[in-house]
Amino acid sequence: MLKRKIKYLLPLLFLMLNFHAEAQNYLSPYSKFGVGEVMPSSFVAQRALGDASIAFSDENLISATNPASYSLINSFIFETAVNFNFYQISSSTDKFTNKDYRLPYFAFAFPLAQKIGWAFSFGLRQESKVGYLFQQRYDPPGSPLGYNEIYEATGGYSKFYMGSSIRVFKNFYVGANVGYFFGKQTVNQRIDYDSLTPVSNHRDVYSNVGGFQFDLGFQYKIKLGAKNEISIGGTATLPAVINSYQDVYYNTFTTIDGTNYISDSIYKTIHSPGKVTLPADYGIGIQWKNEKWLVAADFHRQTWSDFRFFDRNDSLHDLTSIGIGIQYSPGGKDLLYAGFFQRIKYRIGFRYANTYYNLNNNQPSDMRLTFGFGLPIIKTSSAVDVAFELGQIGTISSNTIQQRYYGITVGFHLFDPGWFKRRKID
Repeated sequence: MLKRKIKYLLPLLFLMLNFHAEAQNYLSPYSKFGVGEVMPSSFVAQRALGDASIAFSDENLISATNPASYSLINSFIFETAVNFNFYQISSSTDKFTNKDYRLPYFAFAFPLAQKIGWAFSFGLRQESKVGYLFQQRYDPPGSPLGYNEIYEATGGYSKFYMGSSIRVFKNFYVGANVGYFFGKQTVNQRIDYDSLTPVSNHRDVYSNVGGFQFDLGFQYKIKLGAKNEISIGGTATLPAVINSYQDVYYNTFTTIDGTNYISDSIYKTIHSPGKVTLPADYGIGIQWKNEKWLVAADFHRQTWSDFRFFDRNDSLHDLTSIGIGIQYSPGGKDLLYAGFFQRIKYRIGFRYANTYYNLNNNQPSDMRLTFGFGLPIIKTSSAVDVAFELGQIGTISSNTIQQRYYGITVGFHLFDPGWFKRRKID
């Protein structure tokens, strides 16, 4: 039975990986900094809770933010999602809109020994995305010919992780993830000169990054009577120095009949070694829940001032964020054969962050309102989760770029309590 179900999942994974690779329409000036615009580590259910996920655990859901949460999983779980984002980016002089769509993650989790809370999870999630285009016109005084200077970049980074958790003593759980952080970005800088035969100078940099990073976490649960529980959690993503390399090309191009020809190769270096220093991320969270209600809050601090990308540091700020979320389940305990509307989970949240960006010596803030639903699949413990996000980074009045964004994430989690149980007839 297990082999048959895995066989059905493999074509789905292949399609998702191709979707992830092809859906690259993203453009944001903020992605110029650091490793780009950092994606939430939480999955869709926690995204609807303002990303409050450090103290979150559920037998039906994976919470990769804190590896200690795996211990409560009591059967096989598969999760994935599709994310759609719409952007409106404004400055004091310009405005444009954009959209992108992508697969943010997929993950598996299952118990190994429930008596001691030993469980395992692995998956792939997108860590950041890079996409920007800047253009500046120059007309030197006294010269009839000017030029355009253009900066353009694409790329992004992901992390494949494997993690495990275990109960150390009653109601206290610890876990760890080992993650392989990898990805690439391409930065093209060119100067297009005005002339009868168009000439341009190009500087193309191809950066490839790949190395290991570790996550640690704990959760402690305090029972308050028969129906109430408080959870306290903590996480630490350890800093990492990753060996990486770059390919750099300096070329002069001449355009003839719409085709670019290399007229001069000025400089080239292949597989030039370097190091990328990834920051630490420390978080603490608290959660209260009973049969119908869940209230959670998180605090994160990321040391982006320590970030280095080859010889570049971008003078980044340390990031701090807080997330708050509430979930309501009208039917209380999730009974398999209860009515559809009694099993819906309603979620709402808010997240505020001082971003790590350094734009005109300002540190733009990121404010996000989130809400969503967990929609059960009839007569199963699986569900379709939907999260909506309305947010804004920066303001025009503070001499920064204002980016408003609207996101929809549709996730699916397959929970099958029979995968790890012996069957008499199959």
